[in-house]
Amino acid sequence: MQSLIDAPLALPSQLDSGLWWGGTAVVTVYVIFAYTWFWPKGTLNHGRALHPGHVIVFGVLWGACQGQLVLALFRLIESIGLDALWNVLIMLGVYSIITALWHSKFWDIYVSPDHNIYEWNARKVLVAHVPFLVLSITHLALFNNALIFVIWQVIALLASTYVMRFPAPTDPDSPAHDGAGVRQSAA
Repeated sequence: MQSLIDAPLALPSQLDSGLWWGGTAVVTVYVIFAYTWFWPKGTLNHGRALHPGHVIVFGVLWGACQGQLVLALFRLIESIGLDALWNVLIMLGVYSIITALWHSKFWDIYVSPDHNIYEWNARKVLVAHVPFLVLSITHLALFNNALIFVIWQVIALLASTYVMRFPAPTDPDSPAHDGAGVRQSAA
């Protein structure tokens, strides 16, 4: 965390680069499109009450933690010493497997409230999650802006937390999560 705080958001040479500005704009616009416009189309909140304070705190912490976890995994892959393209490809494969298992075996069962429209799952993965990961990891590999990478994760997960109305743990009105996870949500 300290290295994220100590590092500049961008290097002076990057601020003079049209490629850096263009790449950063593309990823920023895409994360906003994917998680505030497209992803919500396949997401239900089942009438859960919105608790803005909880949503903001949880979304920011979830995004910051996941962003740093992904960043640490990418740094581990980079330490192998391969070219940037190989690092990106390995990261995409490894992280896709980890995420699929994590969500299907734990997160969507025990933590996340019921929110997916089953028929939208593949679309959400193919239009929101995968392109965002490809774009953000590629940007990280090319420009090494770790804090920007984590900020994009915060934007994505803060938007997701808001859309699904992530319930506060103490919310008596939140629907009981029966362990069916993503499979239950076909509505």
